[in-house]
Amino acid sequence: MLPFKRVKEIAIFGDIILKDEIYYATGNAGKFADVASYAKEHQHDITIKQFDCELVEPQSMDQRFIALEKGRQAWNILQKPVLVDDSAIYFEKYHQFPGVYSKFVSQGLGISGIRKLVNPGDRAYFQLHLIFFYGKNIYQIFENHCYGTVVHQDTFIPPASLPYDQIFVPDGSEKTYAQLRLEGNGHLFDYRIEACRKFFNWLTQNKL
Repeated sequence: MLPFKRVKEIAIFGDIILKDEIYYATGNAGKFADVASYAKEHQHDITIKQFDCELVEPQSMDQRFIALEKGRQAWNILQKPVLVDDSAIYFEKYHQFPGVYSKFVSQGLGISGIRKLVNPGDRAYFQLHLIFFYGKNIYQIFENHCYGTVVHQDTFIPPASLPYDQIFVPDGSEKTYAQLRLEGNGHLFDYRIEACRKFFNWLTQNKL
């Protein structure tokens, strides 16, 4: 691991200098809003900036591999510390589905089509790999899961960028992600926020 040092307000990863800015490579407005909001509230000395770039997603059933490859692409373009994630939902009644094809399934079938694949009460989980690249082939991986059940409801509609939030109720809650977000409580069960918490804890612990 490269040494991490903070000198006044400049973070140094080996020979990579970061002036309190970390890029988050995503074109998904919902994802960026979640991470930027968390950083602003809990990590005052770091600003998250969006890097909206179309990254080529390799064809693989290995979600971790996909996240790593996207991270390498983002680093090669930016040459600056950057976060990249890959998230997917898995319906437990199927084998690794929709998984890495979550985005394509939602785009192709829409919520009405997805409902035909699952029944209320079916078990499901979100899985996320958050990758922090801070050098060529130098990175840290932070993983998180959120388990829950499927429901069919049309009262609370999520942003188009987060389609599965409409049908997923995380364990420990009686409300869908969509409803929790509308009420301002999405962070309570957010798997991406938990991964970010792990990342920022690592960042803090590795300041020498």
